[in-house]
Amino acid sequence: MSSVSDFIIKNGWLKEYVGPGGDVVIPQGVTRIGNRAFCDCTSLRSVTIPDSVTTISGSAFSGCMSLTSVTIPGSVKSLSDSIFSGCMSLTSVTIPDSVTSISDRMFSGCGSITSIKIPGSVTHIGERAFEGCHSLTSITIPDALASIGSEAFKDCGGLVSIVVPEGVTSIGDEAFKDCSSLKSITLPESMLEYGESLFRGCSCVVFLSKCTKGLSRAIEGCPHTKLHISGTITAVPANLRVHAVLGFVAESGEDPNSERSKSYRDYMSKNAGKLCEVAFEHPQLLHYLCGQKLIKAKDYDIYIECAARRGNAEQKALLLAYRELLGGKELVRAQKKKAAAIEAYEKAAAERIAARDPAQGISGITFAITGNLSFWESRKQVEEYLDSYGAKISPSITKKVDYLVTNDTDSGSEKNRKAAELGVQIISEEEFNEMVGRRFQNKPIVEVPTWMKAIPDRALAECDYLTSITIPDRVTSIGSFAFYGCRSLTSVTIPKGVTNINLAAFEGCSSLTSASIPESVTSIGDEAFSGCSSLTRITIPKGVTSIARAAFRECSNLINIVIPERVTRIGDAAFWCCSSLSSVTIPESVTEIGSGAFGSCVSLADMTIPKSVSSIDSRAFGGCEGLTIHTPAGSYAEQYAKEHKIKVVND
Repeated sequence: MSSVSDFIIKNGWLKEYVGPGGDVVIPQGVTRIGNRAFCDCTSLRSVTIPDSVTTISGSAFSGCMSLTSVTIPGSVKSLSDSIFSGCMSLTSVTIPDSVTSISDRMFSGCGSITSIKIPGSVTHIGERAFEGCHSLTSITIPDALASIGSEAFKDCGGLVSIVVPEGVTSIGDEAFKDCSSLKSITLPESMLEYGESLFRGCSCVVFLSKCTKGLSRAIEGCPHTKLHISGTITAVPANLRVHAVLGFVAESGEDPNSERSKSYRDYMSKNAGKLCEVAFEHPQLLHYLCGQKLIKAKDYDIYIECAARRGNAEQKALLLAYRELLGGKELVRAQKKKAAAIEAYEKAAAERIAARDPAQGISGITFAITGNLSFWESRKQVEEYLDSYGAKISPSITKKVDYLVTNDTDSGSEKNRKAAELGVQIISEEEFNEMVGRRFQNKPIVEVPTWMKAIPDRALAECDYLTSITIPDRVTSIGSFAFYGCRSLTSVTIPKGVTNINLAAFEGCSSLTSASIPESVTSIGDEAFSGCSSLTRITIPKGVTSIARAAFRECSNLINIVIPERVTRIGDAAFWCCSSLSSVTIPESVTEIGSGAFGSCVSLADMTIPKSVSSIDSRAFGGCEGLTIHTPAGSYAEQYAKEHKIKVVND
């Protein structure tokens, strides 16, 4: 007995102790089951653990594909990571009250477990603890729980409903990702820290009593997630209201005369135009808008055009029937008013654009502002800026006002109604910023104001004199074509808070020799650095998952590129005509290489392509005459190289 005990404690490898029936009885007296003790014992069907055991170490039963049930005795106080990971036949586990934590990856890949009771003593569920438990349909979360780790229930496709108890303060990133059957989840008021994209890949309704800080982070990247929040829609932050509308429609069984119902219907009516695309993505919302007659005549064209574009016969029929409800005269009046407003605005815009600096064209214009503007630090700052260009702000709406600037153009506020009555053009903050924001046209050195949260689209496009720029730390996004064609720009440092570099942001910056991209960046848009012919080196952040179309096209001096491990696709023409690029290593995360991805890379001599790559476009390496592909034997890349007469070496 002592020799077996020592073996378990020290060596942790017990395949030879599995009997012919697949059963193991661990002797009384053993106190610890060591790391990987029964790992990959594929014939192990059952195990009896004595009450002398106090510790079960990491991966102890990992990969035991025939193991069906386990009872953990009350003597066990410590369960390490991955203990039952990959136990595909495991259907039941009894966890004693002595355990206080479900460790990381503890049941990862246990696809046969249908239900599990977590004892009341557990205060933490670790990262990926139940990942891939496809058959799990119910789980009881104890009241003592304080935290849930990242991806804890990822890909639990059988879960239908979850109630997170009061007392839980944090839930990690993507904790419920790809729980495709999840219909509802209730979150407590005690939540203090939300992970990113908690419900990515889900279409569930999230029930909350109120909005708490960080909820936006949890919803980001989860377009189909619905929020059911107590109270009226005015209590919901503006950036979450679409999710709240979807939640209201999904759970619309409440009294239609309640204050909550009235507030939601009023919001949907005023913002029907903005909700159009969402409504077609969520037919339940479209039916609700039509059934409640919430789409106004002025917004009808938006909906019928969208229906035509999508080609959905049922949705077209629904909107044609709705047209009868609105009445022809009301529609005609709305269309004429809309056409007149568009004509007036386009005429004014043309006059502004005619000036080299659009801001010079606002002299003599009077603005009125209602609501808070997110792009500006204060109302006083707006006033001072407008005054410097000969424009001014009116405290009230009169006939002398040219534009009313608002963060909600469809609001039924008193100022919006007064502006409509007097024929004052109502514009959004985005339109206002476009009108007055391009003020750096001929300056060689630009210091972006510290209050800016984003570099707007085309903010400094084609500023031929611009040589350097300082971007403040508050900036989180660099807009499309923001520095397009800035041919004199030699270097740029992007601050740590930036997450998005959008379409063609630096395209044609032919003098740009270096660009420091922070790790915070997760998205680099199509053609972002296309034509940056002086760029010699660039490091792509680890959070980027796809090299976008033509992102580094014609970066002819680019010598070295590091593709991060999370990238899954290299887009069409991503490095096309990078003529100085000599070698590239593709990470094992990549599965696809697009058309012309490395086309005309004439110096490219060595390309390492892993076995993970399963799709390579026929034109991916066009013009790479001296290329040698290094790849494992039997890989798709080997087959591709032979078919396209490219030299191949098996590594």
